[in-house]
Amino acid sequence: MKSNGILFLILGIVILLGGTYGYLVKNSLPSLLGSSFLSIPLIFCGKKTLNSNMFYETLGLIFSSLACLFFSYRVIKTQNLLPSGIFVACATGVVLTVCVNIRKRITKNKDTNN
Repeated sequence: MKSNGILFLILGIVILLGGTYGYLVKNSLPSLLGSSFLSIPLIFCGKKTLNSNMFYETLGLIFSSLACLFFSYRVIKTQNLLPSGIFVACATGVVLTVCVNIRKRITKNKDTNN
C-alpha cells in the first residue's frame, strides 16, 4: 500500500509541475488551475495512502483514472502528443501499477485466510 501512496504523490507532483511550467512558459492559467485541481487531491490521497488508508487509496485510483481520461481528451483535442501524451503515459502507468498491487494484496490475503 505504501508504494501506491508514493505513486500518487509522484503523479500529483509531476502534474502540478507540468501545470506550473505551462503557466510560466505559455502564460496558461487553465494549465495551472487544471493541474491544481488534479494534483492537490492526488497528493492528499498519496499522503493518506502512506498511512494505510484504503479509502484514500481507492480515491487516489479514481483521481489517477480521471487524470488519464483528461489528458487523453487533451491529446485527441490538440492532436499533439506533447505534453499531454507524457501525462497520459504517467497516469496510465500509475493506474495499472496500483491495480496490480491491489490484486496482489487481495490474492495474498486470500491465501493466508485459507
